[in-house]
Amino acid sequence: MVRMQGTCFTWPLWRLAVAGLLMLLALARGSWAQVADAAGVYGELRAEAWSNGLPVLDLQGDWQPGYRRLQGTQRALASARAEAGAWWQWGEAARLRLGALYRADATAVMSGDAAEVLRLYQQGRDPDQAAAYDAGTRMRHWTGRGLSAQAAVSLRPGWQLTLGLDALSLQRLRALRTTGQVSYLADGSYAYSGQLRDDDSRYQALFMTGPQAQGQGAALSLALQAEPTRWASDADVAAALPTRLRLSVDDAWSRLTWGGVNGHDAVLDSQVQTRDAEGRVEYQAAIQGRYTRRTLVERIPVRSALQLDWQRPSGLWSLQVVTRLGLRQHWASWQGTGVVQPSVGVDPVARAWRAGLAWQGLQLGYTSGLGDGAQRIRGLTLSISCPLWSGSPR
Repeated sequence: MVRMQGTCFTWPLWRLAVAGLLMLLALARGSWAQVADAAGVYGELRAEAWSNGLPVLDLQGDWQPGYRRLQGTQRALASARAEAGAWWQWGEAARLRLGALYRADATAVMSGDAAEVLRLYQQGRDPDQAAAYDAGTRMRHWTGRGLSAQAAVSLRPGWQLTLGLDALSLQRLRALRTTGQVSYLADGSYAYSGQLRDDDSRYQALFMTGPQAQGQGAALSLALQAEPTRWASDADVAAALPTRLRLSVDDAWSRLTWGGVNGHDAVLDSQVQTRDAEGRVEYQAAIQGRYTRRTLVERIPVRSALQLDWQRPSGLWSLQVVTRLGLRQHWASWQGTGVVQPSVGVDPVARAWRAGLAWQGLQLGYTSGLGDGAQRIRGLTLSISCPLWSGSPR
């Protein structure tokens, strides 16, 4: 096992990363062995919060703004990625970049009933009448830092393949699952009948062995880019086709592991009337369970995106569909031309908008929902790329 500045990587994982990247670069007619035509440094920051009804930016609040109840499944995610490093370019044949990485991710999937119970609890209120609710939920939260490697190669004219690897040392990993039913009774009490499983790498109980100091994570991503206009021999057909097509799958394969995690397997089967000072139900005392110790293994939800671009004299027009955790975004966007390039986009389905600005190697973007949707949808992107040389260095 090799340790680098507090970050832990196993030799098999690191060898896999190096072998995969060298194989991709070798596809570029051996150009990886040549002196790079250009090189530079880069930095990226991406943060996103998205849900189909949960006030993901105010989960600890009273849920007054932003909450929209659904009968089906309610989903929410919040993620952040910060990366900085160096890149090398070999003409049109290949591009490689290596950087330090930090990632944080939290997701929640629950029934519409469970979301309604949480809303009432946060507001210290009771339902208007007797009712039974499905309490099914699944939540996951993790943070990690490590290294990121990405290689892009030209397979043939008009086709480009990109492969990325994240190798992570985890600082936090938690998985929470609940099943069962919560009932509000006519006498003002609550009846609980369900199970809870909570595994948390930070949890330590008296007389229990603590978890391993850190977990390990890895994720593979890939993207394929094509130029459809090269396929058409007719000029009119070529003019109608997208200038560029890009399909990306982030975290196509992933694995998060943490050994010796302490957890809590509990059963709640009782009727509760006790309230705290704020009027919320005191259900904790009714929980009966046992402590567990296990190796926690989780996956990162896949993010897929399909984007079509049309380059026109008026600018770059794009259509994009993004899917993650069962949440889908539908974007129609425009980016201007020139030294300073403004951009705007709209998702009419989710009622969200985004705007950005690009200037030389700097790009900045902001996303938000409209109205109370601002509590459900928010995003920020910032990237910078600075070339250190262009052409063969001396």
